[in-house]
Amino acid sequence: MFKGRAIERLLERFVKILDEYEAISAIESDIGSAEKSVLIFSPFVNVELPSTKKILNAIKDAVSRGVSVKIVVKPKTHPKALQVLKDTQAEVYARDSHVKAVIIDEYKVLYIGSLNVLASYGKEDIMIRVSGLTRMSIIPKILSKKLFEELRPPTEEERIT
Repeated sequence: MFKGRAIERLLERFVKILDEYEAISAIESDIGSAEKSVLIFSPFVNVELPSTKKILNAIKDAVSRGVSVKIVVKPKTHPKALQVLKDTQAEVYARDSHVKAVIIDEYKVLYIGSLNVLASYGKEDIMIRVSGLTRMSIIPKILSKKLFEELRPPTEEERIT
């Protein structure tokens, strides 16, 4: 199907592998450009970190523009952190999952990797940014079935009120 340079060009166009700092900047920018929705999976949250504050400010701005923002965290997230998340006016959900991802505008942009977007400690984390594959039918083909199921939108039962 694809050979050599064609695969390279395809990957260069649609896929970027980012270190922690590049990922936080890119996610902040992409949230700033979101038109409809942002779905963040960050099992761990530390609202005191500068990187988290950047993302939270981008979330507040997105919500003020009418973008639907949903954040999925671990069930035992500290109450103070939950309150800070809720103060952004985003919808906050709890799910027992270790997935770390950001989905913008229903897969217009997908980040997936080892980085907890809301608890980035300067470790050697990465995120893979996939964009330009806007057809939803492509996403299940590039993700494992289990991972695709983990990235399903949160349910009302998972919502933290």
